[in-house]
Formats: sequence, C-alpha cells, structure tokens
Amino acid sequence: MGQPLLLCDLTAFFFSTHLSLTTSIKRDYQWIIGGNSGGGGILLDFNHSPVNISYQQTGLFMEGANTSISDETGNLLFSSNGCKVINFQGEIMENGDSINPGLIEDIYCPSGGSPLIQGVIAIPSPEGDSIYYVFNVDFDQPYLLDTNFLGLAPQRLFYQKVDMAKDSGYGALVLKNQIAVFDTLARGNIQAVKHANGQDWWIIVPKSHSNCYFLVPVTSEGVQPAQLKCVGKIWNDQDLGAQVTFSPDSKKYIRFNAWNGLNIFDFDASTGDLYNPVHIDFSNDTINSIAGVAVSPNSRYLYVCARKTSTSSI
Repeated sequence: MGQPLLLCDLTAFFFSTHLSLTTSIKRDYQWIIGGNSGGGGILLDFNHSPVNISYQQTGLFMEGANTSISDETGNLLFSSNGCKVINFQGEIMENGDSINPGLIEDIYCPSGGSPLIQGVIAIPSPEGDSIYYVFNVDFDQPYLLDTNFLGLAPQRLFYQKVDMAKDSGYGALVLKNQIAVFDTLARGNIQAVKHANGQDWWIIVPKSHSNCYFLVPVTSEGVQPAQLKCVGKIWNDQDLGAQVTFSPDSKKYIRFNAWNGLNIFDFDASTGDLYNPVHIDFSNDTINSIAGVAVSPNSRYLYVCARKTSTSSI
C-alpha cells in the first residue's frame, strides 16, 4: 500500500465484523459483542464521544460470529450471532430463529452461537430502505474421511432477507436459509464492500484449500449468482483465526492469519476482480491463532495485530 507495515503485539485481539463504507452513514455505530450464560452482551455505542459502553440484554452469545447494523443515523436495528437475528429490543425477530441449519444449529446454538470468526454479516439492500440481508456460513463435514484436513468446514453461504417495515418496525425475516454459495468454504471470513456504483454490494468469502474467492453481487434485483476469482497464495488447512477486511477506499482486500501470512490484493469494485497479490510470511514462533488486520480511515496504513507466543521454564 506504499507505506510501512505497522505491527503490534497484544495479549488478546478482537475486531468486529464491519461494513466497508466510504461515507459518513452510521451503519456501524452500535456493536454488540461478547456474552455470558445469561444471554447478555456489551453494547459499544459510537454515537457518543468517548464511546458509550453498557450492558445489553440480548438473549444471544456473541463471542464467535457476530454482526450488528444500524440505520443511517446510528440507531441500532438488529444483531445476529449466526444462529438467530434479534431486533433492537433484544428480542428474536419474527421468523429470526434457526438461521443456520445443520451442525451449528444442533451443536453450537443451544449453548451459544456460531463459533466462526467473521461468520455472519449484515448489509442494507439496494432494493429499498427497509430491506437488509444477513449472510452466514454453516459448519459441515466435507473432509470427515480425509486425514489430511480438519474434518469440519463450511459448505454453504446462507442468506436471510430482513424487512424492517414488518412487525410494526421491529422487522421480520421474509426469506430464510437461502443458499448463495454451495462449495467448500473457509472457516469464517465473510466480508462486504460497496460496488463502485455506490448502490450495490459485493459479498466475499474464501474457498477452502485454494487461492479462490467467491464474490456474490447484491443488487436492486436481490442476491445474484456468485463469481469465482482465483489469485495469490493457496491457503492450507489452517485457516482458523483469520481476519479479512477492505480498506475504506475499497481499493485493497486483506486476509491474514498466523499460518498463511499476510495477503494483500488490489480490488476492482466495478468487476469484483482481485489482482496484484502481495504475500508476506510470518514466523509461527512469533504469532499464534489470535490475529487480525485493520486499515486507517484514510486507507494509507495497514495494521497487523497478533498475540505473541511466549515460553517459560520452571
């Protein structure tokens, strides 16, 4: 990106899934994160300076996959942990339960949420002011008989269509468990970015054990067939703990974890093309599975954060 790479060592790292927007619209001004056995989380409200931090009763466990979206003025609309969609009152939205059929619904949802980092994301739809989409990946067993790979991995990118005009403004799912992509997918790492036309969207999710990426256009006609783009480093089976992000100007796509390194692509927001890949390896003795990336608001600086491993003797 033409500037020095800035690194930081952290004892823990968290970075919420966000929307890559280039305007001052406040879609990402309220985040619900974390959780406890009582179904409560921490609300970060960026409508205040300094940020207002408070407890929010949600009924959801939000420590794995999580997303929250607000209206254009920063008022919270709904949130999801990849298992359910809840409205701004912390109640399950009409038809908002059971959005991840299969192993996640059967095993993870009863006691928490989807465990996949960046496993769910919400976007406003070009179809109309009240329409939104929630995209989430499942967990399946495509490699169960392959001893070379961890058996579990996503195979479906689901989408849910939300109409906030329903249920007296509390919202309702009007389409549910629709499949945008059926293939072997990376364990998380859904991201979204605006199309160059300023109206449509690209949803991007990596294909597992490859250098390929599915890009799903979302237009005024709804969710469109996925495009497959293949470029850059082929990722190995150790794709857990990764984070992906776009630069705020939408010109760079970045994907990073300890085992597959830092991967930076130029991105064409008109065509969805990824090109000019740059790969930087990291030594496994300096970072482990908790890692992330972020880009400065002016798209000039890339920050790579990772927890540093340590050894001690007795």
